[in-house]
Amino acid sequence: MTIPRPPWIRRVFPLPITSARVQSDLEAELAFHFQERVEELMAQGMNHDDAERAVRERFGDMNEYKRQTRAIDERILKHQRRIDVTDALGRELRHAARALARSPIYTVVAMLTLALGIGATTAIFTVLDRVVLRPLPYPDADRLVKLRSSVSGKTVAGFWGLSVAGYFEYRRHNHTFEDIGAYGSWQPTISDEGAPERVP
Repeated sequence: MTIPRPPWIRRVFPLPITSARVQSDLEAELAFHFQERVEELMAQGMNHDDAERAVRERFGDMNEYKRQTRAIDERILKHQRRIDVTDALGRELRHAARALARSPIYTVVAMLTLALGIGATTAIFTVLDRVVLRPLPYPDADRLVKLRSSVSGKTVAGFWGLSVAGYFEYRRHNHTFEDIGAYGSWQPTISDEGAPERVP
């Protein structure tokens, strides 16, 4: 059972406007007008059933009225929500500006923290973009694979690179890959006027 709230409670403690509340208010408003007209006809001497029948004929299609009124109320509700959000955002921004103006040291610390956070996020995203998100600079990069020799227990990684003989063995017995290529890497030592430097 729903206990109706007194009008003064709605004025002192207004609830946020929702679609359900709009629908409830609409139903209550239409029911009020319907019942008021029935009572007027009964006061003129009609019995209750005849009065209700006459009012229904006079009102017409109540469901269509409800649909049209609901559509209007929902448009008004959306507009009111946009206004409320804009007003709330403006109030919060003004309050934040006043609070920051009263505490300049806090403002400087907050700005530095924000700048460091944005800078760190940008740097991390840049690395991820280059290493993870962007495709390799080769045609059909998603079809490239790397061949290695499994050496269980002999190394921490559990594999070695291919030897020259292993590479030619793979090429000779390949029935899976479109092509196989080899590459090598080393770290030469560059000597200049300064200390020698190992360069990969």
